Amino acid sequence: GIYCNLGIGRLFTVGYTNNHPIPSWNSAIVEWDATCNALSNTTYNITTNDVLRDVWFSSDEMITAGWALNTSTSNKELLVLKWDLSSMQVKRDFILHGTDNDGFKVAFAKNDSHLFIQMRTYTSTIGSFGYPDMMLVKWNIDGFLVVANFSANDTDIFEHGWVEFTFTGSEGDDPVNFQWNFGDAAGNSTERDPVHQYMAPGTYTVTLTVTDADGETDTMVKSMHISVQILLPIADFEPDETTITEGEAVLFTYNGTPGNGIASIDWDFGDGNVTTGGTSISHVYESNGSYNVYINASDIDGDWTDKYKPACITVQNLAPVADFSVDHESITEESSVLFTYNGTIANGIMSYTWDFGDGNVTTGSSTISHYYDDEGLYSVNVTVVDVDGDVSSLLRPGYINVVNVVPIASFTANSTLLLSGSAVGFTFTGDLGLGVETFQWDYGDGITQNLTSGLFGENPVHVYANPGNFTVTLTTWDADNEHSIYELPVQIVVLDGSLDPDGDGLSNELELSHGTDPFDSDSDGDGYLDGAEVDAGSDPMNDSSTPGGNKIPGIMVSLLFSSVLLAIVFLVRKCHYRFQY
Repeated sequence: GIYCNLGIGRLFTVGYTNNHPIPSWNSAIVEWDATCNALSNTTYNITTNDVLRDVWFSSDEMITAGWALNTSTSNKELLVLKWDLSSMQVKRDFILHGTDNDGFKVAFAKNDSHLFIQMRTYTSTIGSFGYPDMMLVKWNIDGFLVVANFSANDTDIFEHGWVEFTFTGSEGDDPVNFQWNFGDAAGNSTERDPVHQYMAPGTYTVTLTVTDADGETDTMVKSMHISVQILLPIADFEPDETTITEGEAVLFTYNGTPGNGIASIDWDFGDGNVTTGGTSISHVYESNGSYNVYINASDIDGDWTDKYKPACITVQNLAPVADFSVDHESITEESSVLFTYNGTIANGIMSYTWDFGDGNVTTGSSTISHYYDDEGLYSVNVTVVDVDGDVSSLLRPGYINVVNVVPIASFTANSTLLLSGSAVGFTFTGDLGLGVETFQWDYGDGITQNLTSGLFGENPVHVYANPGNFTVTLTTWDADNEHSIYELPVQIVVLDGSLDPDGDGLSNELELSHGTDPFDSDSDGDGYLDGAEVDAGSDPMNDSSTPGGNKIPGIMVSLLFSSVLLAIVFLVRKCHYRFQY
């Protein structure tokens, strides 16, 4: 019988010729429903009154891609049915498998005492039979044989490896049962194409038994088919750096094979340090030199492997590089400078030796202060020694500039207008420089004082015994014998208390006591003489406070004062003339 396979909804016509080459057609309609059940005749019987027959199949519909004939060989040229003319029975000699995306033609032709169905890819009309092109989507022969066979993607693996098995035989009639035995103790499988993991080394026989819906069974045994080798680790490692300096770290990474999984790794870094760690480990090399590195790795099965790399790590000596800075490069005499070491410390600085250039050399710390007494340019040198004995020095010529400090003489007087016999207080307001040691005061009245530094030397008090105008000068000397001279820009005016030079009726003593100007008869400019205002009880320094009565015009006062002066000059000249003659 002929029945469908995935031929849902397709309509096929089956026919044969009663004579050839001029055919007369007998045909039957074969139709299937959605579940592949026949809706009409599903069996086509060929009579034997004519041994030469052409049996054909055709579809009334176009056949789309993906509907193809299943075959069991790759060349698509094979015998499918053998027709025995004596028994008129269909024999199951061949089974269909595989796919082809092209259409196919089907024809029966005589060969000896048998009829054969030939399958060829779709081209055009067949031979000289003259019947139309025929297409077949997918079809089977009723009653398939069961053939057990399989392949493996890999037959030589390591323990814990996986093998993919693929069924390559004939399934027979659905449903089909598969029983796989992989030759180890891990159990069987009922999948069509199973994947199996072999945990232990050895050689394994694989057995497949296939049973179809008709109960037909076939078994394939492949002895010693799978070879599983023991999986050993292969040690190897890689450092991230092979050349470093003292005190730096190297990161080692295990990059060998893990075997059945690395359980532990012993690391020997070649500097006396051995540790058990993981696949990545960091190690610090403290001293310079060349180091051999060795590892021993074990997997979870206890298999071990090792790797030795001579002269793997080169550690270079780390020497210090001296450097320093200061808080000030230019200072004045008798000032200090703070020096700070800011070079590299290598393996740790053991000592710092500072030469400040002024004859002072000190072994101290990384920060040190030094006091410079005298002016000049000073070269500074620092020398450091680390724990390995490595030495580094840095000299900076003319690095510190010490500037000379000159004293600056200056002073003030608490009074510049006074009566004879009165004292004046002087206050030093200059710069002492490096420290003024001597103050020479010249008061302008013939008296000079040399005073040392101290309260009275800087701020003396002097009594002027006689009237007159006096210029005061100060000269200072510091410890470097640097000196400075200052002259008070205003003269000291000393008056005779009994005289009345402005003729206002007030003596100099009274003028100073009332705060009026001894050389101006009308100090407040209100038109009244200072003496008149004092006698009347008014304020001679306030022009709104007046004694009343007639004012003395300013011009008259001036003329009067001028007349008096002319009279004095006349008398002096007359006396001088008499003295000569």
